[in-house]
Amino acid sequence: MTSKESPSDDCSELPHIVDYESMAYAPFFLEKSYNPLQVLRNGIIRSISESRLCKYSSYPTTPEHWSEKKIHEITAHGKSVTFTDYSPVIFSKLRAMLGIDELRYCNELNLSDWEFEKSNGRSSAKFVKFKSKEWVLKTVKRVELNRLLEILPRYFSHLEDNPQSLLVHFVGAYEMKGFLDCIILIMPSIVNWKSVKDWKLYDLKGSLVNRRQISKESPVFLDQDFLESKSNVNISEASEMLHQLQMDAAFLDKNQLMDYSLLLLIARNESWGSFFREKCRFGSKKTLATAKLRLKDGVVSRDGKTVYFLGIIDILQAYNITKKSERLKNLVAHGRRANEASCINPSSYRQRFVDFLLEHVITCPTPRDSKTDSSSRKEMDAGEKE
Repeated sequence: MTSKESPSDDCSELPHIVDYESMAYAPFFLEKSYNPLQVLRNGIIRSISESRLCKYSSYPTTPEHWSEKKIHEITAHGKSVTFTDYSPVIFSKLRAMLGIDELRYCNELNLSDWEFEKSNGRSSAKFVKFKSKEWVLKTVKRVELNRLLEILPRYFSHLEDNPQSLLVHFVGAYEMKGFLDCIILIMPSIVNWKSVKDWKLYDLKGSLVNRRQISKESPVFLDQDFLESKSNVNISEASEMLHQLQMDAAFLDKNQLMDYSLLLLIARNESWGSFFREKCRFGSKKTLATAKLRLKDGVVSRDGKTVYFLGIIDILQAYNITKKSERLKNLVAHGRRANEASCINPSSYRQRFVDFLLEHVITCPTPRDSKTDSSSRKEMDAGEKE
């Protein structure tokens, strides 16, 4: 890096948030042992604050940035710990795309003690639970990390070219060895939990084989539950959203990825629904919200009574030998219905996923609805001029 590319002194406002010498790895006990997640948390914050990444987001991307690893050798409770921050500059740029301030990012990750919670799905992944629900921290296998790093240049370009993309936004990739061996990916939560009431959460793949709520305790409903609920996403921007979903699914297909889901939360709150309708539906532009706005406000229904939070998650599964074997088992077990099972090749998966959303999930407005919207918008514009 040349001297011109070096961070300026303006980054001095980003402090060392954790006093590493006195408290970084000390005060938290769990069953008479220290919680290793606190070590991981402080490693993430330390890496960001020491790297002064806040100024890199505006710099040109170099080939070295994609494969860069920042490795910290630290000691926690007498044990040697190796902490790795993968492609830190690239993920800093991805955070900048969403308007995430580095200092706020560090402070929110540092709000509380972390602890593992079980996944509501069938995967072996673990999630880190902490007070702020603005972030999702998920453990992944090395093969998933390697796949993310492999597609990272194309993923970055796709999000840069499609600010309205519904793909999950990865904003950090970290690994710790020596105290707790784990790999963590960080994503902003698709749902703004502070603003929703009376909600229902769906995980939709377009599959109709074994796709019901796993247990009564699970808060997540699946495809067959969704069809029985007669729910839908009734928004003015339906055509734009379907077009973006098709582009996102085509990106995943091109990278030989499958088994992803549309995570959809439907919340009803009539007390402020009309306000969001006026705010989001009758502005000068009628376009699908960018990811930055969608993560904050969701997408509001045509009648203003319902808000939807949605995004495509679990996008790192390749159609590998394991999935091909699963496909063969499904052919034997389900016969003609095998194509309705979750595991099919990426191209077929994409088509089925998009078709399911078009037929059952997202309601496109009729010509009559479009005329009604147009008339309402003209009336509001006339009122504003008066």
